[in-house]
Amino acid sequence: AGARGAAARPHGGPISATDPHGILGIPRGATIEQARSSYKSLVKRYDAARGIIHKSPPEREKSNLIMAKINCAFEAFKTARAPRP
Repeated sequence: AGARGAAARPHGGPISATDPHGILGIPRGATIEQARSSYKSLVKRYDAARGIIHKSPPEREKSNLIMAKINCAFEAFKTARAPRP
């Protein structure tokens, strides 16, 4: 099985770099709790600060870029789910 989130969706289908569902690895119609759980798992996996002494500068840079995508995706998901006035 491939990596979740930035690399593959657990439920299949193509991933868009701008699709929060694809980046977070969650299905359409996912709850905020599902999104938060996936977000936390991805942060544990890709956060450059975790095990930083074991990562080379290129690995840290890659982790930083992936984390930026993950953070943007989670914020976009929350914004889309926010109640409108």
